Amino acid sequence: MKIKNIIPSFRVGVDKLTAVIQGLFDTSEIESNIKQIIAMLCSVHGVSPFQISTSQNGYAYSIVLPLSKELDLKNKYNNQGIPKLIVQVKPNARTRPFIRFELTGFPLLRGDYFIARRWLEYIIGRKSILYLNPNKVKVTRIDIAHDFEMGMDEINVNFTHAMKSACFFGKDGKLETLYFAIDSVQKKLIVYSLKAKRKRDGKPDIDDYDARAELRLQPKCFLSDLPEKVTANSYIDRIEFFDLSLFDDEQILKLEKNYIAMFGIKATLQAMDKNHRRSFRLKLAKHKIQYFDTDLIDQKLQKEFKHMRGLLPEYNYSHVQGHAQHKFEAIFQSYLGKSDKDYTVS
Repeated sequence: MKIKNIIPSFRVGVDKLTAVIQGLFDTSEIESNIKQIIAMLCSVHGVSPFQISTSQNGYAYSIVLPLSKELDLKNKYNNQGIPKLIVQVKPNARTRPFIRFELTGFPLLRGDYFIARRWLEYIIGRKSILYLNPNKVKVTRIDIAHDFEMGMDEINVNFTHAMKSACFFGKDGKLETLYFAIDSVQKKLIVYSLKAKRKRDGKPDIDDYDARAELRLQPKCFLSDLPEKVTANSYIDRIEFFDLSLFDDEQILKLEKNYIAMFGIKATLQAMDKNHRRSFRLKLAKHKIQYFDTDLIDQKLQKEFKHMRGLLPEYNYSHVQGHAQHKFEAIFQSYLGKSDKDYTVS
């Protein structure tokens, strides 16, 4: 069955990157540096230490730090969607990595990675260059956002081989979220309405993209191996899109249509026996849309991985754009309460 080749405008970007740093650290120096950062941010922004750092997820220190855009350190609810760095230090269990960090927010731009690296250098201290290298930074989670213009009420989505699925509806009765999981942790797909999220967050509805398919992966690989581990070919064919013409298809029973509307395609397929499922898939095939261009997604992913190189001290943005390094460094220094005149860029 020929698939409809409909590829409207879409955007792809990393929404979250979680990593740990492998190695033996001077833990006393790191803890001292964390305390200095907390004291400094409290002084510059007029907040209490508890607004800067808390004990969380089994770590003594969990600190939220600004990247290319300033954060509201007094009210964390004003920071939704703004790129930020979360650094967790000094675990309660000795078997856990001493440093865990997470970049979150959309989009994450090259300046965000550069400033994140400067924070990590400050925290690790004198030997940071030994630990901030692609073979010591281990990526434990990466979320890849695929945003598209069609709303949740215009398409049906399935994630093949998923063992679990669920639908969530808003107060108005409209579908807002589809949840799929291969297993408990390794691979998940969350398809949700950006339009509804903007409304909940009280943000203006001025974005052209109405929905997001967010792939959550746990590659558990070093940063150097990430571009080979995470490619469009490794997942994109498993995300299936179907247009609403299936609800007008007389070959599909009314009961089947109602079940899809209430529980989604995945749950409908799982409720069928093997023979029924096979014949039903043949009916669905003519309504399938080839939504994403694999080559284009790979190009966008490679651009994201290039931005991630900003986490590494060896990567210098100055050869890409004359004043880029100075601009990002100036932003970082401003968070420390310093001006352009207080430092120089080597």
